[in-house]
Amino acid sequence: MTEFSEKPIQTPHHYHEIKWRLLAEMPWLVATLILVVILLSQIIVLSGAGDALGKLILGTIPQITIIGFLVIPMVMIVASGDADLSVGSLAGTVSCIAAASSGELGLGFGLAASLLVAFVVGVFHGLLVVLGRLKGIVITFATSFLLSGMILLITHGQTLVAPKMLVDLELARSPVVISLGLLLIIMGSALMILTPLGRRPRSGDPEEEGLAQRMIYKGLPFVFSSLMAWVSGILLLSWVGYGTISAGTGFTEMTLLAVLIGGTAYHAGTGFLFSAAFAVVAVVLLQRTIIVLELEAGYQKVITGIFMILMLPITHCYHVGVDWLYHRQTQPVSTTLPSGSQSSSGEVEAIDVP
Repeated sequence: MTEFSEKPIQTPHHYHEIKWRLLAEMPWLVATLILVVILLSQIIVLSGAGDALGKLILGTIPQITIIGFLVIPMVMIVASGDADLSVGSLAGTVSCIAAASSGELGLGFGLAASLLVAFVVGVFHGLLVVLGRLKGIVITFATSFLLSGMILLITHGQTLVAPKMLVDLELARSPVVISLGLLLIIMGSALMILTPLGRRPRSGDPEEEGLAQRMIYKGLPFVFSSLMAWVSGILLLSWVGYGTISAGTGFTEMTLLAVLIGGTAYHAGTGFLFSAAFAVVAVVLLQRTIIVLELEAGYQKVITGIFMILMLPITHCYHVGVDWLYHRQTQPVSTTLPSGSQSSSGEVEAIDVP
């Protein structure tokens, strides 16, 4: 006698339903908006009245734009249980390559050369994650050292001047670039809410088994992340006007902090892109507050570390709580068993197979 068996049903989570993903993000949107208002008010008060707000806007918009592009793919990667630790180093490397190449061969060549490097790095990460089944957080950590060394080799410790044309464009403040960033955030949020891209597969889920699925869920986000790092690197070069060994320093930490403050937990199954975008403003204003208070530079790293340590368990517990509430409010899905396989008591009986 052989017992009848069925394939295990995948455990449902709150991110499998659009309504629950939207409801789960609402508290984080409100919280990040409140944090932005508090920090903005604090800076204005500390800076004094008058043109403090104008100076604040001019000084923070470029940085918000640069970090904003990095946050979009980072939300997707962190939600799937990984992280890209190379975005800061890659953005710095891109800015240096573009500055070095543009000096002799023109701006077009510099942009193309830096874009090629970013694309190759992204494909390299994606292939190792998909085909090698390695953790991206380890690969990108190693790559960040490699890229930092490349910056040193490219610059030889010197400052590389950006092309005047690129500086004059002021891309980091350009309404076109800002609008493009907002469009990507809206499109990314829509994809995560309305399509399976918002249901990040966990280890062992059937969605992860095929090569095509792994490419979509695991590989492509790293390619996208490297391309966004290229955008940030070019914006950085256009903003500061030069490339140095310190280019891109702190970008990775600020990006991860914004993702955590926005409510995306490591391996949560889904990410909150809208709230993470608002959190970018909060993170930049927090940095500006430290500057206004004239605190030592080390305080910024200490405060960033404390925030990240606090946000990791908070975001994790939040998603666990939402999942618990989801299972409390939803009815279990019943399955139709073959005729004669269920007794009057509701228990599944064995079926004889000839």
